[in-house]
Amino acid sequence: MSHSLRLYGSLTSPFVRRLRLLMDPATYDFVNLDIYGADRDRLRAISPVLKIPVLEDGEAHIFDSRVIQRYLADKGHVARVPWSQENTLTVLDGVSDSLVNTLLLKRSGVVLDPTSVLGKSHSERVKDSLALLETQVTGSLFAEWDFLSQSLYSLLDWCLFRELADLSAFPHLLRFVATHKDQVRVQETDPRNA
Repeated sequence: MSHSLRLYGSLTSPFVRRLRLLMDPATYDFVNLDIYGADRDRLRAISPVLKIPVLEDGEAHIFDSRVIQRYLADKGHVARVPWSQENTLTVLDGVSDSLVNTLLLKRSGVVLDPTSVLGKSHSERVKDSLALLETQVTGSLFAEWDFLSQSLYSLLDWCLFRELADLSAFPHLLRFVATHKDQVRVQETDPRNA
């Protein structure tokens, strides 16, 4: 079935997954891209920054998962993110960015020196952000299954999938993953099925 909305991404990206968890699958077409291989030119044609996700709505191409979420909210497709959640989304994005960069460096054969400015920056950001999220997840901030919770789940499950961060020191975050892992959409978007 063809829809007016088309979401470009990969099956393993945590940024794409949070949109796939948010959006009703009956309302858009998903295009899985091999962004570092065969589909690089296709990605270049829709995004000058060569990053996923990209949402196509007619002639419009919307970049970045948070911008896409806001666009969908403005169109009435999804709920707006309240300002009270924006800082936590920034924390989630910061951790995700650091871990994505760490994975790309690893795949490029670059060993990140943990004492270097970049190594310390990534390590401290991940550690401190996960510690904050560990305290936040015990309150009401993540009580609803909304974009914020879907973003947290996507990040944590991706960390476990890629083995990029040791989450054993964060039992509340692991409990959050265990609580949501059996949802139908979570199962359908599991990166392990890619």
